[in-house]
Amino acid sequence: MTLYSSHRMMMLMVFFWGKNIYTQRNTEMNMNISNCLQLVSMNVLQYSLDNYFVQY
Repeated sequence: MTLYSSHRMMMLMVFFWGKNIYTQRNTEMNMNISNCLQLVSMNVLQYSLDNYFVQY
């Protein structure tokens, strides 16, 4: 359960960090960054889910 909540916190941090970058940068660069963040967050989520199911 702690693993799940810590990953949730990390996802939230990544999300807010991405939002800050989104507001600071111009639109074109922004799309690239948000796409990268989406891919990374999806990979992290998949990884954490796999680990979660392996553990229990």
